[in-house]
Amino acid sequence: MLPSRLLPGNALAYRLAITLLPLLCLIGIATPANVAVSGTTKYVEAATPDGDAVWLKDTRKPALYTQNFGDCLGSSLINVTRFDAAYYKDNMTVLFHLEGNTNVANESVMMYIGVYAYGEARFDLTFNPCSAQIYSVPIEANGIIPVSDADVAGIPPIALTIPDFEGQAILRLFANSTQSQIGCYSAVVTNGATFSHPAAVGTVLGIFTIIAIAASFATAVYVSHIPTTRTHYAHSLSILVVFAVFHHIFFTGSLSVNWPSVLPAFWSNFAWTGGMIYSESMQNSINQLIGSNKGNTSMVGAAGSGTAAEDLGGGYELSQIYKRSFSSLFRREPNSWSNYLQHLRSVKLETHLAKRTLANSSEGYDWYGVPVKPGLPLPGNFSGFAGTLAEENIPASNAFMTGFLWFLILIVLVVAAVIAFKWILEGLVRYKHLDENRLAFFREHWLGYTAAAALRMAFIGFFLIIYLTLFQFTYKGSAGVTAIAALVFLVFFLGFSVVAGYACYYRLHSGSYAIKRDRLHIESKKALGVVPWIGLQLVSRISEGTPPTTFLGSMPWWGVHYVDEDAQRIPVQEDEDYIKKFGWLSARFRRTRWWFFALWLIYEFVRACFYGGAAGHPMTQVFGLMAVEFIALILIVKLRPFEGARLNALM
Repeated sequence: MLPSRLLPGNALAYRLAITLLPLLCLIGIATPANVAVSGTTKYVEAATPDGDAVWLKDTRKPALYTQNFGDCLGSSLINVTRFDAAYYKDNMTVLFHLEGNTNVANESVMMYIGVYAYGEARFDLTFNPCSAQIYSVPIEANGIIPVSDADVAGIPPIALTIPDFEGQAILRLFANSTQSQIGCYSAVVTNGATFSHPAAVGTVLGIFTIIAIAASFATAVYVSHIPTTRTHYAHSLSILVVFAVFHHIFFTGSLSVNWPSVLPAFWSNFAWTGGMIYSESMQNSINQLIGSNKGNTSMVGAAGSGTAAEDLGGGYELSQIYKRSFSSLFRREPNSWSNYLQHLRSVKLETHLAKRTLANSSEGYDWYGVPVKPGLPLPGNFSGFAGTLAEENIPASNAFMTGFLWFLILIVLVVAAVIAFKWILEGLVRYKHLDENRLAFFREHWLGYTAAAALRMAFIGFFLIIYLTLFQFTYKGSAGVTAIAALVFLVFFLGFSVVAGYACYYRLHSGSYAIKRDRLHIESKKALGVVPWIGLQLVSRISEGTPPTTFLGSMPWWGVHYVDEDAQRIPVQEDEDYIKKFGWLSARFRRTRWWFFALWLIYEFVRACFYGGAAGHPMTQVFGLMAVEFIALILIVKLRPFEGARLNALM
């Protein structure tokens, strides 16, 4: 029976197609392409729009190509060890490689490849290896498929240049005997342009961070008078502020939201500030501790590799795939017999489904990826913290241990650096290269400086550790890792609660608190000098030099005031005893805002609860954090807690 689209007058052409069809269908039996070899470099022939022949390097960079891939069926009967596809715009071909093995015997398959960009289908190809038997032996399939402008009309030109192009290539394999899916693999599609440059951007950020650390340390150790030194230290660039800014940027990616690919790529430049630094040996050690329990990435909003994802790419319609399997060998949904003939002629110029040795990096072709490791989400899925960590090749199940271990390494390095600096100074003094009185206070109190440096780093990392522990609780991975996270959480939460409480008590225990009546004035003013605004001001805060304003009204108010029973007590920022004990907490804040470290810890803890504890609940995270950040913004603007004006501006 003739296909319905073939006219009776085309019977001769139909017989010709039937004759050629097995040659086109069987993988490995095809006409060789025009290939030239120059030394060790291979070239392929192509034609310019004017019809002139040109020779192109076989290992040239494709316009679009796939990278890492993962199993999107969960129980694929065909184990694919390599799946990559590449689109070459210069000679309008699609190249793909497929390698794997299977235990399915005596089964013919149908293959479907779909390319999706920004949630929409852009290109698809269905072909049938025409009853080629798949045995339990290694499988190697290669394809060089010519495409026309109509075939790739769905791929906009900007896709070839836009950074972090968001695309997926999905390979589905179906058993012809049952017409059921027996394999599914998804790979991320890219054009090579990206905002992810951690080696360059991360290095620059690291250099500036080291400069800030050196500046802070220099102002702290160069002691002539402790209160004066504290003042200089308070106006230097704060490491707390630097890492707070970095953490605000990077950990935004921990919200359980399906992010566009460009954001995780950008955030990867800041991953090191959150302790997410990939080390093969460290990850292997963590994997041994975790075992096979990688957790469930879907709990935090991501689609995991090795799990069923039937709706990936919008799903598929089995009837449509088998309906067009015959015609797609020639042209994707042709509308006339002339399209068949046109495609048959193109076979003379380029091999269709050609068999050749799999190209690899040793031959200069490195435009392909590898199977993602267990615990990572499907390539192209950037949902939640799991998707953000996928840029670093770190599974979400390993996030806590990775961050915690790098945090411990940082503490050790900081302590070692302070100790090394001390003994370097002693060596310079001993050999008369440094005056004996230079940095004498630091050399005498180096143990206190070492302890203060370690505690300061712990204070800076409070949000990081609390977030990672809460994320581990939510993720519900390995029981052993969760137990470690619980212990670390208790140490940090209870430890800083006690220390912060004692630091406040140490300064305030000799006084008392009193409630005093006051009045709140409502005034008309102008924000930024031009915008009409309503201002509030306490009568007790109005001084003689305050410029006059338009009075609108007032209302009763009450305030809690601290009454120091020691009238001769020096201010906290001049109290050498307090600075030595708690300067690592309070030294950067204003005289009347020295207690702000306690409020900062509360703020960081609440943020960590929304980020980590509410993982998997994006609405709770987004609106909760919006409220927290709005309140924090108002308080920071109102209180201006830092003594240095630049630090208040950065916050």
